[in-house]
Amino acid sequence: MKSNISLTKFKFSDLFTLEPVNYPRRKNRHPFSFYLKVKNKRIKDSTGRGIYFFAEKIAGHWRLVYVGIRADMDENGFHQERIKKHLVTDTFRLINIGPNGGKGHAAGFGYRTKKEIKRNDLPEILKEILFHGKTYQPENLTSDMKLIELIQENPYWWSWRFKALEGCPKPSEWEDYGEFNPTGIETSGKRFSYVCHNWDYFKDDSNITIGRFDENYQFYFMQFNDELFCDLDRSEAKNWLESIEDEIVLKFNPITNATGDGNVMARILKWQKRKTDLSSLSREIYDFTIKVKNLGSSSK
Repeated sequence: MKSNISLTKFKFSDLFTLEPVNYPRRKNRHPFSFYLKVKNKRIKDSTGRGIYFFAEKIAGHWRLVYVGIRADMDENGFHQERIKKHLVTDTFRLINIGPNGGKGHAAGFGYRTKKEIKRNDLPEILKEILFHGKTYQPENLTSDMKLIELIQENPYWWSWRFKALEGCPKPSEWEDYGEFNPTGIETSGKRFSYVCHNWDYFKDDSNITIGRFDENYQFYFMQFNDELFCDLDRSEAKNWLESIEDEIVLKFNPITNATGDGNVMARILKWQKRKTDLSSLSREIYDFTIKVKNLGSSSK
């Protein structure tokens, strides 16, 4: 007998390396001081379809940050796209290096518009995004304003992902077109609230190290046996995984998932009271996943 689902845990150093940014474009542009690079694209038990989740203990107690799905059959590990983007948007310190060392992107802001965007429009657009519900709902923002103030003071440090209905502005129209990024990594309201809440930790360079991330993060991948998908096409397989993800989120209420109970601050407070043992939590999630769809085990 073998299980239909395997659960594997990973440290940060199993998946990634960090390198300092030292080229002129980013010179003196705190906070983008580090490249986040995938250590190995194909790590044992990290490929295929399944559900991933990760936790952190920045405040001294483990907290479940996010649960997501991986619905494709890519031979690369779940961290190659999924976890890497989370770390960029959940820290606001890292630059994501693309495949084969391609151009890196930092976390940025998305904005939908019909008009042509000029460089001088950014400060007002930022205010609209942060405080008038264009992207972030007020209940998702934290009372800790340090990161928000930093961004407002330096709006040209950040990537901007415009979703123009009538075509995007051309990069050549910008003085520093490196900050115009139509395909960059866009944050969400809850992720932004999360990083604001933890900014005292993330802003300190001494905390942005492989050792510190190993201490304070743990990543998990539940790899699903291919036999579970034999009667499902690609769309059906994705919907089935999403239904399991929904059940896990409803049960465990991770901090930054869009669905769930309460805003980011309320979820953080609940996790602080819980004083979670990580090994117990990961096993709980695994056992719940097995049970929720009666997945059991296979004799093959």
